[in-house]
Amino acid sequence: MKCETPQDIYILLKSSDFISHDLYHAYDDTLLPHPKFDYELVLKEWYDLVPSMEFRCFVRNRRLICLSQRDRHHYAFLHDLRDDIIRLAQTLFSQIQDFDSANWVFDMYIPRTRIRGHLIDINPFAPRTDPGLYSWDEILRMQGEHVDLRLVEQEDGGISGIEFSAQRVPLDVVEASQGRGVIEFAVEWEQILRTGIHQESDDD
Repeated sequence: MKCETPQDIYILLKSSDFISHDLYHAYDDTLLPHPKFDYELVLKEWYDLVPSMEFRCFVRNRRLICLSQRDRHHYAFLHDLRDDIIRLAQTLFSQIQDFDSANWVFDMYIPRTRIRGHLIDINPFAPRTDPGLYSWDEILRMQGEHVDLRLVEQEDGGISGIEFSAQRVPLDVVEASQGRGVIEFAVEWEQILRTGIHQESDDD
């Protein structure tokens, strides 16, 4: 997605399925009506990031519950950094948690200095967001008592890497949606989220 000229931006806007979805179908699988607002094009400065230090972080009921390594290659050194990764994610979350939604997903990058985590992006807490090394069923069952971190334990020998992960759909989401329309599946998804929120309230 590195763009150096206006033409690069035009080509990206015209060819990206993700951009097309966000412009025309972002609210197709929600119960909310499509809000009216003006679109803005936001350009971010390009950085060459080290893939091994990118992590997807999941927030549910305003709690950071888990993190997933984004690159699907095995990096042995990450296991020695577990505590640092979780600590930096918690610190970053504390700085950005004043967010309208109780459930959301954010991507974090940790530079070589490991002084702080950097926010890359914010994504919806929804099946269309890649759950990384988890399944959505696992994430929905988490109670948020402690922050879990999942890393690639060993090289799988197959196709790996984040360049393909955005196209993957968790098997449980596919199974859950079998034989149902988008609206019906969206209703069930909302019910799952509400059930989790009620359970959290009862526990408190």
